[in-house]
Amino acid sequence: MPLRSTGLVALFVLGIAGASCAEGATDDVGPGTPGGGDTGTTIEEDTGAGGEDSSIVDTGAGDTGGGGDTGSTSEAGDATGETPTDADKCAAGCPKDTVDIDGNPLTGECGCEYACVKKGSTDPIDDKFTDDNCDGSDGVVEKCVYVSASSGDDTKSGTRTEPMKTVAAAIAKAKTLGVDVCLSGETYSGLVTMESGVSVYGGFDEKDPDFKFKRSAAATTTLVNSGTVVYAPKIDVTTHLEGLTITASSPTGVGQSAYGVRSAGGSGTFYVRYNTITVGTGTPGGNGTAGANGATGGDGGAGAGGCDGCSGGGVAGAAGASTCSVAGGLGGTGGYGGGSGSNGGNGTVGAGGAGASADSCFGGGNKGGPGGPAITPGTPGAAGGAGSAYGSITSEGIYTPARGPAGLGGQNGGSGGGGGGGGGGDDVGGFLCKKDRGGGGGGGGAGGCGGAAGEGGVGGGGSFGVLATGGGNLVVHLCDIKVAKGANGGNGAVGGSGGGGGSGGVGGNGADDSGEGGAGGNGSAGGAGGPGAGGPGGPSVCVGHSASVTVTFATGLGKNSCVNGGGGAGGIGASSAGTTGAAGTSGVSGDIEKF
Repeated sequence: MPLRSTGLVALFVLGIAGASCAEGATDDVGPGTPGGGDTGTTIEEDTGAGGEDSSIVDTGAGDTGGGGDTGSTSEAGDATGETPTDADKCAAGCPKDTVDIDGNPLTGECGCEYACVKKGSTDPIDDKFTDDNCDGSDGVVEKCVYVSASSGDDTKSGTRTEPMKTVAAAIAKAKTLGVDVCLSGETYSGLVTMESGVSVYGGFDEKDPDFKFKRSAAATTTLVNSGTVVYAPKIDVTTHLEGLTITASSPTGVGQSAYGVRSAGGSGTFYVRYNTITVGTGTPGGNGTAGANGATGGDGGAGAGGCDGCSGGGVAGAAGASTCSVAGGLGGTGGYGGGSGSNGGNGTVGAGGAGASADSCFGGGNKGGPGGPAITPGTPGAAGGAGSAYGSITSEGIYTPARGPAGLGGQNGGSGGGGGGGGGGDDVGGFLCKKDRGGGGGGGGAGGCGGAAGEGGVGGGGSFGVLATGGGNLVVHLCDIKVAKGANGGNGAVGGSGGGGGSGGVGGNGADDSGEGGAGGNGSAGGAGGPGAGGPGGPSVCVGHSASVTVTFATGLGKNSCVNGGGGAGGIGASSAGTTGAAGTSGVSGDIEKF
């Protein structure tokens, strides 16, 4: 009877031990662990005897101790000399380095089917897929919202048995629960927008026969989108993006860039680790806009004719008008009687003509002097020179390409002087001749305006594995990054032609004994605008950043790998008015660059 009694007790103990071998929830995940931080709320997987999971919310997560080292049981028999049963061996719990994950007492030794060496309660995601806390998978199982593109439903709870469907919905739910997001080994299309404190992990095998959503090297999680794949607007607490294949295709638009990951700052640390990042090329830069042609200078007005025996007439010709401040000189007013005509106004270059003196009775009149012309045209503008290959980063983490320098505008032409007024006709004794008014001088022609400069070409878009701005810390580790060749820069544009100079106005005719006014001088043409330079080629950089970001990134064995396609070609400089703009600078390329 002692043997039978011992067996019954052992079987009773086996039933209790088999139910307590499962590993419990951990209470602290530390940096890099799904749910990194002790939030007080976890999503816990509760496995029933049938192997079908049900989820509960447990506000007091802790280690149940199911997977620890229990030591070996003695097989020497009891004091009576009887041989111990299997129940005696299992009375102390799971054998060393085994854990009961499935809750089935018939699997494994003593119902403990999962071989695992427990290292602690935390389990950071790692590149070896090691289950440090023996809860069934790399990472802390109970601290994730799970996602499956093929079988998920965004109305579900997000447990391993009720995954959600979209990354965006899962991130929103994880934010409220204080946990992370774990993605099945499938492809997810569209932009992923990170939330500070919600890490996103890939590589979970939803169809693992022994443990749903077990993290595995065979499960590849791919995020794809055009332009930007992952955008982190603001990271203020430690956040991870790990275990993913990130593929960015080319964007649309002019001079736009492609990014695997784009970060806009914050005060926290953003870990980008264990990822394969492949980025397509940006789009070519646009060509510059041609400079506008300079306006033609206005013609000078004609002087009014003189007056026989009267004081009317002889009005000065109007100055040629200008839209660029090179108006012509005003004509001189005709003299009256014994008075001389007034001098014409000076142009910017041509001097005004002298007014003529009065003539005596029967003298025929004295003609006003002509206004001086502007002969030399304005100087053409210089061509745009070589520009910088480095653009800038906006507050949203978007790269803005530099553009090629524009040319300089052409110099305005000179304006002509106004013609002098004709001399008046004098009387003699008041009865032989009457007083006459001389003709007015013609207005000077305005100078032509210089042509506007041709713009430089817009820089080409870049290809960036990761681009970060706005402060904080960026850690890129054990990533394989391949970026495409930068896009070509746009071409420079020609400058505008200079406007023609205005013609001087004719002088007014004299009357009887008065003289005619002098003609206004012609204005000269404006100079042509200088052509623009070509835009720089786009960058091809694995990690780009602004000066405000502290970056940890290195390439080599046990670090990161970086393959770049080379910077884009610079655009062609334009040629006009006998001069040519500089070619655009080749784009920047390298492992890491500061913009």
